[in-house]
Amino acid sequence: MFLEEASVRYVYKDFAVGVKPTVDDVRALNSTWDEEYVEAPFCNAGDFDIDDLKAETPDSWSFDEIGQLDEGQCRIAIVAINYNGERQVNLQDEAVTIEAFNLCGLSVLSGGGKHEEIFGEEWYSEEPFGDKTVLFMYKYPNLNCDPEVFETSLDEIEGQFDEWIDCVENPPSKEDLESKAALMKNLFG
Repeated sequence: MFLEEASVRYVYKDFAVGVKPTVDDVRALNSTWDEEYVEAPFCNAGDFDIDDLKAETPDSWSFDEIGQLDEGQCRIAIVAINYNGERQVNLQDEAVTIEAFNLCGLSVLSGGGKHEEIFGEEWYSEEPFGDKTVLFMYKYPNLNCDPEVFETSLDEIEGQFDEWIDCVENPPSKEDLESKAALMKNLFG
């Protein structure tokens, strides 16, 4: 199962409405990596999403999706992912509530409370985590849509950051988003 093999290390920072992050904010966040990263199992929109996880867990389990942004707010995360590990996930417990924190398109998972160790106390991996990736998520104001998520490698942040900030300064219209959604539907069904 995906949860038994995958883990993410991350740091993140939220920016209030009206505050535009800078490349220096990304550098500062990266400088805190070694002392502050958190490691956790996760789901994502591609390989194994929350619905996939729900299908593999007991019916008595519930999911609390947290970490949603307010309109006009953005979040930057630096993540490193390992798909080659091993952990024991305890699927025997009943009435477990899993918190799924929205980390720029990844759902970082925790059991919390009395189910804190539901994803195993130990994580084993012979291979290192992947390279660091920078994720950016922005919730457009007045558009009632999911937040936009962008990603790039830490090495390429200089070239991508202006494009991300352009989304903050010049948000798309509802028509732009509908056109983009139609294009994606035509491409990917």
